[in-house]
Amino acid sequence: MDEMIEFGKKMKDEINTQIWSFYNDIKQAALGEESRHGDEPVRTRPAKSKSSRT
Repeated sequence: MDEMIEFGKKMKDEINTQIWSFYNDIKQAALGEESRHGDEPVRTRPAKSKSSRT
């Protein structure tokens, strides 16, 4: 019985590790390298000026 409990704990830890790895892979793919360092991703868009509206 103790072997099953140990196996379950190891399995839980491995699944947890794999889920966090997957999450970090998706985060890096979506946000780029900046997400690893805690910086905001640099997104360059032309600023909308109020004078362009008519």
